[in-house]
Amino acid sequence: MNRQERRRQKKLQERRGGGGPLKDDAAQNTFQQAMGVHQQGDVAGALALYRSILDSNPQHADTLALAGMACCQIDDLDGGIDYLQQSVAIAPNNLDAQFNLGQAFEAMERFEDAIKPYLKVAELEPGNVDVHFHLGTVYHSLEQDEEAAQHLRQVIAAMPDHADALSNLGAALKGLDEFDEAEQVLRKALALKKNDGVTLSNLGTVLKELNRLDEASEIHQRAVTLLPDYAEGHGNFGNTLSQQGLLEKAIEHFERALTLNPDIIEIRSNYCFALLKSGRFKKGWQAYSTRWQWKGFDHPTRPFENPHWQGEPLQGKTILVWGEQGIGDELMFASMFSDLLKQADTVIVETDPRLVPLFQRSFPTMTTVARDNPPDPTLLDKKIDYQIPSGELGKYLRADRADFPKQAGYIKADDHDTERLRETYKKLGNDAAVIGVSWRSGNDVVGEKRSAALQLWGPILATSGCFFVNLQYGNVKPFLEEFKKETDIEVYCDDDVDPLKNMDLFSAQIAAMDLVISIDNSTVHSAGSLGVPVWTLLAAAPDWRWGQDQDSSYWYPNMKLFCQETLGEWSSVFDAAEVALENLINQAN
Repeated sequence: MNRQERRRQKKLQERRGGGGPLKDDAAQNTFQQAMGVHQQGDVAGALALYRSILDSNPQHADTLALAGMACCQIDDLDGGIDYLQQSVAIAPNNLDAQFNLGQAFEAMERFEDAIKPYLKVAELEPGNVDVHFHLGTVYHSLEQDEEAAQHLRQVIAAMPDHADALSNLGAALKGLDEFDEAEQVLRKALALKKNDGVTLSNLGTVLKELNRLDEASEIHQRAVTLLPDYAEGHGNFGNTLSQQGLLEKAIEHFERALTLNPDIIEIRSNYCFALLKSGRFKKGWQAYSTRWQWKGFDHPTRPFENPHWQGEPLQGKTILVWGEQGIGDELMFASMFSDLLKQADTVIVETDPRLVPLFQRSFPTMTTVARDNPPDPTLLDKKIDYQIPSGELGKYLRADRADFPKQAGYIKADDHDTERLRETYKKLGNDAAVIGVSWRSGNDVVGEKRSAALQLWGPILATSGCFFVNLQYGNVKPFLEEFKKETDIEVYCDDDVDPLKNMDLFSAQIAAMDLVISIDNSTVHSAGSLGVPVWTLLAAAPDWRWGQDQDSSYWYPNMKLFCQETLGEWSSVFDAAEVALENLINQAN
């Protein structure tokens, strides 16, 4: 072996981080033979030789590493991982083995497992661009986009024209809601790879979030034309079309996406919402049944073991309905309780404790039980024939638009509290129309989009002939006091009513109103269920339950809808509501 070959072997040995020559000369010769066969492309032949070496030298790290690589090359990833894990346990500084182990885990979508070997490579070789690229990809797959962006920026610092790193960084920035920078980065990637469908699809999504919907739609069309079998691309296009109100086209792309990959849960949820919003209730409710699998749907199921009701006849039967999601959802789905009471012998409802007095008063023949953990023992009775979550009732009771009854008010507030509060407000307002207002949503996901800053309400709250009462939950008194200083407009805040603690009294407060004006939150569901006239101010492309292209609600006949034309632009909504309120007051006078 000459000096140059010795240096090459030493460098290779340092990169492998251990293993050393085999003590058995025959095994060493076989090892050299195996590497030669491997380099010539006979992977199966090389693997057989590696295994023969390991029969007598099971702890030889280099042979284990090469056997692992060979397994991965013939798509035996489980076998490859087994060999590679043994190798790095013996020689943890073997860069090639650690990197190959990370790649094997990544190929199996075991992203959490891939991080450790990749980080080991990055620790030993900080300037390794490939490992930073893979770390960025893996972290993004785990939705840990801050870490993803950190590693991808290192790649781009070393290789500014790395198109895939730019594309992945744009996707990570999208996940961090850094939409302006994401657009810039994705456009740089496209300048290098003009017809990259995945990058185009991500850019389209970013433009949707920036509310540039026409531009987004054009980009998405290019993406699905280039990649017609890319399920995520069709799903992203469907989201933009839904935002534009083009629900039928959106549904076509969602269905195409789910044909290509039925396991993408986020697409399935968006498909469901598009179906329900477009009035295709039968298919929509069917898709709604998968909500427990949806990303972000963190509402727990209940531990009842009774058979699930699937529309069977209920005569002579007992059915348990358990409430789900938030107060507003429970109130909306309660509109179907009367249908059940006409069919079943006994209806039992488990609900949020705050709703128990309301439901007991509104449905006196129904048994109402407060939700608790563990559940009330009476609900675990095996003699109960069926159980069903309240949101599932629509599948059997609201399969068509015609199934929604024109029932204006199915929840009953306490008459005494209602009358007492109404007399108080009428007296304070000098017999003016009593109007309740609410302007903020507490929804963690879409609350900001739905909410309308109190300052936007000035023209409405300045309408003469009205006495405005705060219906906004939470500690908002400081905001109202500041608003009064700025505008000299007062919104009365009744300190005795706290909807977060006493829904029964809050319902009486709403029932005391002549009109409720609110953004999309639980207040409008309370008003709608009580039969109180309510005007709901909606952001563009609102929630599925408000339907499409209409100014009324099929859930609440006493509700009028005012919807943005462009996301974030509230001026037209408040202008229309202000005119409507002035007309209402003038007619009353």
